[in-house]
Amino acid sequence: GIATASSGDLGAAHVVGDGSRRPGDLTWKIEPADGAPPVTAARPDPSALARVLQSSGTTGEQKRVGMSWAAIDAAIRNAPVAYGAPEGAWLASTGIDTILGLVMTLACWATGNSALLGMDGRLRPDRLAAARPRLVSLVPDQLQRLLDDLPD
Repeated sequence: GIATASSGDLGAAHVVGDGSRRPGDLTWKIEPADGAPPVTAARPDPSALARVLQSSGTTGEQKRVGMSWAAIDAAIRNAPVAYGAPEGAWLASTGIDTILGLVMTLACWATGNSALLGMDGRLRPDRLAAARPRLVSLVPDQLQRLLDDLPD
């Protein structure tokens, strides 16, 4: 199951996940609650459009990019290889309406970690220190603002 918790220290941040790790296990078993109808797994066409997300890519211009189910699956499986899979909370700072945010959040859950959500895209050093994420994904301008906000 998925549990949520909130801490006054984090303001709007929420920790989402069940906290258990299953390294290398990218399969989730869903069991319906007592009395609920059984859940039937959807089997979409892997090449079908799964989601349209925001991206600025290398051009810096906002655009929308369509991703297939297969592309999202491949990105989720590649994230732990590309970024590691540290145990603990992960922070995808761009939000799940972006490619980076969606992939990092889903990869976080797929590796059995918890996701920090609701950090509002602006990473304040004090909130980041209080949250203590083990992995932070952000874009260059977010990193620059974070560095600019650090005390001398």
